[in-house]
Amino acid sequence: MKQWWQIVTKVLFLFRKKEEKLDRSADFYLNLFDNIPGMVWRKNSKLECDYYNSKFVNFVGKESLNNEVKNFKHLIHKDDLNMYNDITNHNFKLRKSFQIEYRLRRHDGEYRWMIDRRSVINDMEGNFIGYVGVSNDVTDKKIAEEKYKSLFYNMSDAFVYSKIIKDENDRAIDFKIVEANSAFEKLFNLKCKDICGKSCSEVFPNMSMLFLEKLKDLNSSSGRFDNIHLNEFYYDKNSKWLSISAFEAEKGYIGTIITDVTEIKNSELKLKVAMDEAQAANKAKSMFLATMSHEIRTPLNGMLGMIDLTLRSKLGKEQVENLKVAKESAKTLLRVINDVLDISKIEAGKLNIWSSEFNFYEIMENIIKTYSVFAQDKGIQIDCSIDKEVPKILIGDFGRLRQVIENLVSNAIKFTDKGSVSISVKKLNHIDNDIELVFYIKDTGIGISEDENSLLFKSFSQIDGSYTRQFNGTGLGLVISKELVEKMNGSISVKSEKGKGSTFSFTCKLKIANKQSNKLGLSSKISSSKGILRILLVDDDKVNQLVISKILENTKHTFTICNNGKEALDYLEKEQFDIIFMDIQMPVKDGVSTTRIIRERGKFTGVQPVIVAITAYALNGDKEKFLKLGMNEYLSKPIDIDEFYFILNKYSKKKAEKCILDSIKDNSKISIFKGKPNINDYFNIAEKLEKLEFNLKARNISCIEQYSREIKELGEAIEDKKIKQLAFRMELAARRGDYSELNLIIPELKIRTHNFTGN
Repeated sequence: MKQWWQIVTKVLFLFRKKEEKLDRSADFYLNLFDNIPGMVWRKNSKLECDYYNSKFVNFVGKESLNNEVKNFKHLIHKDDLNMYNDITNHNFKLRKSFQIEYRLRRHDGEYRWMIDRRSVINDMEGNFIGYVGVSNDVTDKKIAEEKYKSLFYNMSDAFVYSKIIKDENDRAIDFKIVEANSAFEKLFNLKCKDICGKSCSEVFPNMSMLFLEKLKDLNSSSGRFDNIHLNEFYYDKNSKWLSISAFEAEKGYIGTIITDVTEIKNSELKLKVAMDEAQAANKAKSMFLATMSHEIRTPLNGMLGMIDLTLRSKLGKEQVENLKVAKESAKTLLRVINDVLDISKIEAGKLNIWSSEFNFYEIMENIIKTYSVFAQDKGIQIDCSIDKEVPKILIGDFGRLRQVIENLVSNAIKFTDKGSVSISVKKLNHIDNDIELVFYIKDTGIGISEDENSLLFKSFSQIDGSYTRQFNGTGLGLVISKELVEKMNGSISVKSEKGKGSTFSFTCKLKIANKQSNKLGLSSKISSSKGILRILLVDDDKVNQLVISKILENTKHTFTICNNGKEALDYLEKEQFDIIFMDIQMPVKDGVSTTRIIRERGKFTGVQPVIVAITAYALNGDKEKFLKLGMNEYLSKPIDIDEFYFILNKYSKKKAEKCILDSIKDNSKISIFKGKPNINDYFNIAEKLEKLEFNLKARNISCIEQYSREIKELGEAIEDKKIKQLAFRMELAARRGDYSELNLIIPELKIRTHNFTGN
């Protein structure tokens, strides 16, 4: 732009040289004026215009310029005229170049914002001879500036524009406030005029320090920094929580947007308090349900246990019928408890599905056997058909699958007074080991209208109040069934017609168990004496003790009863047990901490008895929790006698099989090692001797006797008479409880093993 000024000045100077003849160069510069990107004009020393280029003429209109009027003041907006005259006259007197902004009327009558840049012209002797000016239309820019200025001042968030102050090493040390909007003034109760020009450290010391910390990461090569975010900044002067974002608007300047998030923060705090209260309420609810479950299940266990035991005795027909009614009433109460607990799990999102192998046909057979009794009582028929393509052994949560089927079958029988209930199972899909089954439970009962279908899967909902009175129930069964089916990657639906019956159908995805090879069982070789279990019952409830005692009295097994975990640990120091039935909630020492101690001891003694949790707890995966804590089995109160017997038989058989296998192993050892002792055998003896010593310190006499016997058998197997004799002496000493004798024998055994192992 500077060279344009030089051109303009030179051309106008040539115009003033009237005494000289204009040459072709003047024409050249005149033509050049018309191509300058702006409107060019000239004023003489009297401030009279004597030249306009074509762009200026075209802009204002030729008719607006005449020889009588030697300027264009009449085209200036009246609101700008006084300012225009003042600035022009002031600089004219001083003979200074200047710049001015005003509105000029265009040929169409519209006023446009102009910026004039006026430069002084002097003659060859340096005398002032006028001004040359270049005008540019900046209306669009002005409108944009006003728009952004309006946005700046009217934006809801506070905004401040600051200059970065640096030291001699080019490090940011502070900020100088350049401008701030009205929202900023309102937020901080400050006036822009009072803070502009001041440093941030003076106005906002804490905020300034935080920003300077961020600016330490300034990129030395570019001199620019990344955006700064302070999500939560507490401004204590006005007790406000602020969210601050800063960006480098241009080099050396930052724009900062400050948002008042006090309400959001307070809402978050209120929400947190509400969530904490809700969690506390949920925890209290869970604790209440767990307590109620325990308190109700414990007496139910006694009721059902004694009823079952009484039913196994010699009774008259009427007595049997009465007890069956009592048992069914207790079971109904138990089902209500289970439904409420399941709903609690669903609400907490803790209803889990667990997989294991099961005999599908056996489960279906048991369901039919159970519910055929109820069907016969109502005079209706019940039948079941299973597609031959459905495998026998499947993998899935058979307990939950059975629960869904029983819910639907129970409802079908409940709401059917005549006709039949049928169950059918078909294969829907089968890919590799994955199988999808579809179940149909059809009845000829009361049916449901389409309008009533929506109530079926809602908690505590019943189709009709009158039926609630006729048919008891909580209205939770279908809700639980729907949740369980969805957990098994299936869906449930119903087709029904009022007065004609209903068909409930659901799908579920399971896995097919791998075919197992036929194994030769050891049952034919098992003698009844080898499978006798030594049982420890740990329970503080006298009724439970009585029920389980009555059950165990009808078996071949031996048992001991204690009232809490401390007593159990005392017994275990004196005697070994194969299986421990452990209550969870007990005084003095509970079942969980007792189990933990037993498992820790077992790491050193090598004795790990089977522990069966017997508990009235039935909330949020308690079974899985207790199994993870080191228990082997789980029985929920009220105890199902069949399940109890199943566990007894399972571990009785395992013990018998182990006895036979140990016998076979011992015989093979003797035949293999007879007369040929191996260094590893002595290491084995040394290891057992170490465990024996540990048990000697713990005064665990039963374990001492066991390890003495095992060392004796190893000595016999390798024909080491010395070890065999010493071990036999230890075994006898253990039976007598003679700890002094044991302390004398152990060093001799150590010397004997050391001769071979070097340890």
